[in-house]
Amino acid sequence: MSHTACMARLLASAVHDMRNILAVIRESAGLAQDITRFGDGSAASRKELEISLDEVRRQVVLAAQLAEGLEFMAQNGPPRGSLSQSGATGDKSNSCDLARVCRLFCRMAARQARAAQIRLECAENTEPVWMESRPMPVLHCLLDVLDSCVSVGGKVDLHLAATQQEGATGIAVRVSGGDNEALALSALTACLRPIQGMTCARLLSTGPGTFFLVLPTGEEG
Repeated sequence: MSHTACMARLLASAVHDMRNILAVIRESAGLAQDITRFGDGSAASRKELEISLDEVRRQVVLAAQLAEGLEFMAQNGPPRGSLSQSGATGDKSNSCDLARVCRLFCRMAARQARAAQIRLECAENTEPVWMESRPMPVLHCLLDVLDSCVSVGGKVDLHLAATQQEGATGIAVRVSGGDNEALALSALTACLRPIQGMTCARLLSTGPGTFFLVLPTGEEG
């Protein structure tokens, strides 16, 4: 799979989710409008209105997250362009924040994960985890890991966390729970996948159900 194919899959997933979000917002906003127009002012009506507006707010937050992911993909996709991260100090023009990449991946790939009944989660990093690499090879690696879990039937919990281990910058991967946990672990244990521009990218087993995705520095090919 090329970086372009990886980008296309993530964009398709994000667009599908955005359409669902807009549909929920339209429905919830319509219900709130009906309650405002025809409600009797009772406590039950006010509660129903509050629930509808809360759902609208929740969906707006999800839409904002997807919009961030779409903007990120547009800026950092296969075509070479600016890699600078807004708000970063120092020269980060050849780096990406792995914590942000992980977070956006989990949002962009959410539909694909749901389709395979995979619970895809990302750790909340309090600080950036910088690495000298373009974002697309990292996204490619993460999609490769997700595909490995999908290939055995999904139905697992997949947790990602940008971190450093023994001086190496990468992503901690944990698989747990679900009907196919053993199969997913087996698929990932033997995973050694050269990635375009990052030919040494590989998964190392670090304990029961845990792996470390080593992401050597490198440019996208």
